[in-house]
Amino acid sequence: MGLLSERGPPDWHPASGDIRAACRVAVDYCKERGFDIAKLALHFSLHSSSRIPVCLVSAPVLKYMTQNVEAVWSALSPDEEVAIRHLRENIFGKLEKGTWEGREVDKYREDVAVLRTKDG
Repeated sequence: MGLLSERGPPDWHPASGDIRAACRVAVDYCKERGFDIAKLALHFSLHSSSRIPVCLVSAPVLKYMTQNVEAVWSALSPDEEVAIRHLRENIFGKLEKGTWEGREVDKYREDVAVLRTKDG
């Protein structure tokens, strides 16, 4: 949903500020070194865990979808492997919570609690 892209996520994206900031650091790190963050993210998603058998991708233009398909079948270079390790250990590994799971539910519960206190 744009977190790991140069364009960034839309305003409505549920990720916390910490996650958004870490993703921006990761994008900048890759850009400075000539790596495609989307390729690294897709490769990580497809090859890092057998617990998650599905990976959804989207692309605003055919060129990006073609790059996604190519990334599925291509191996990473040794430098790209080092970059993924760096991102995991030094950027994403330092996040207290690396997902936004439940954020909408938590926000809903907070809003309901506020309404209940107003109703007395």
